[in-house]
Amino acid sequence: MQFQAKIENDPKNIFFYLRTPPMVQARLEEFSRQIAAHTKTEPQAVDHVTLLYMPGKKDYDPEVISLVVQAAKDVVVNVPELHARMQGWAYFDNEDDTALVALIDCPGIPDLYVRLKEAVESLGVHTKPKHGFIPHATVNYLPSGTRVDYLPRLQGEFSIRHCEISNHRTFPITFGHKLD
Repeated sequence: MQFQAKIENDPKNIFFYLRTPPMVQARLEEFSRQIAAHTKTEPQAVDHVTLLYMPGKKDYDPEVISLVVQAAKDVVVNVPELHARMQGWAYFDNEDDTALVALIDCPGIPDLYVRLKEAVESLGVHTKPKHGFIPHATVNYLPSGTRVDYLPRLQGEFSIRHCEISNHRTFPITFGHKLD
């Protein structure tokens, strides 16, 4: 059973993300189903790693979106294929819930995040980070403060060759290739 992703094409938001490969997605979604059954929560789609999220108060102007897409293309033109591996588990305690996340070890992702953030902010588009950037895929949302008794060992390596931008539609941008 595949879950629906929480990636929504919403003209009020700009969302940069890295798609997780099918083998990683399947493994993490199986963990999500197991954890959801144990904690009586909803299983999650685990199909992406969020890079940068820019919520807006109104629809972004198409010209701004074009500038953001071009800025992102300029950033990723020199990014090589990234090599990532599943690192382990963590909990992000929020006011209303606790996110159980799979940590992603990939030295190039934090640099990509910083470069994209700087490029977008140079256009006057504001980002609102709630915390520092830690590459991860959210596996479940648990009741606030909840911990899971047993978490399986995470393992697996994968490559990342592009990022995607979502607004009113999705724009894939391949690393190392300047697209017109």
